[in-house]
Amino acid sequence: MIDRRLVRIRVFLDLYSFLLSNQGSKNQKIENLKDKLKFSLNSLNTLYYFFLFLIVSTFNNVDSYSLKSKLKFNKSDHSNLLERMAANKVVMYLDKVFFKKIKFDLSKKEDISHIVDDIFRDILKNYSNDLLEKSSSDLEGDASFLLLLFKKYFLGSEKLFIYLNDNNIYCDTDLEYVIKHVKKSISNFPNNKSFDFKYVNQKDSEFGLNLINSYGCLNNKNQDIIKKYSNNWDVNRIALLDMILIKLALSEIFDFKEIPYKVSINEYIEISKQFSTKKSHGFINGILDKVVHDFKIND
Repeated sequence: MIDRRLVRIRVFLDLYSFLLSNQGSKNQKIENLKDKLKFSLNSLNTLYYFFLFLIVSTFNNVDSYSLKSKLKFNKSDHSNLLERMAANKVVMYLDKVFFKKIKFDLSKKEDISHIVDDIFRDILKNYSNDLLEKSSSDLEGDASFLLLLFKKYFLGSEKLFIYLNDNNIYCDTDLEYVIKHVKKSISNFPNNKSFDFKYVNQKDSEFGLNLINSYGCLNNKNQDIIKKYSNNWDVNRIALLDMILIKLALSEIFDFKEIPYKVSINEYIEISKQFSTKKSHGFINGILDKVVHDFKIND
């Protein structure tokens, strides 16, 4: 299960894009957003798979490099590092098990060859024997070794992030969460002996789709509530971003009884801090607090 805030952000941004492009139109069918949300949530799985595929591709460079080194009589000694990379049991699992089970389009492999080569060369050029000495060769040691390389060299690749920004429209909002999950998956592998086959599961998708549905069903009710509790502020002057955030929060408060209202309020206040103006979170919090008080909503 992914961080639900990311699902909320995705619903919020998809709603904002949809409503902004349909302002003044009478054909604002919120249900049309559901397919777009499914696609955008699936892009999280794709990004997760991409990072794991990049790891496997980089480690698989070992055999090719070793052969070329022998043919060129390369005197540089990377044998200890290459042996550790070639024998890494976490990468073996990803290569031989994980990518045999999932549906992932590997057709863009050539597109990232320059990234793979860049990361691999960086590892060879800058690694130190300290990296090898810090971790044992058992499963836990392999996970620690891989995590160290991932943090230092993969996430240090400028070419990687240029590629991601050019090829993923959701990059700005997704990267932090997906990278965090990749790190967590590597760290937990010695205990779990597996990786999540999907970053976004069925419950995550259902939550997002139900939130969109609730937003549409309660739109008129929430519009009236905002008008009543906005202290005579003309609702037409409330920024579209803030209006969507308030309506999403109200939808959760009224329709998602299993979520404590304080959690819902806090989530949308935090999202407003990220995407709206400096004063928005105070305005949003003020309205939601009044609604919760007057409607006698309890956790």
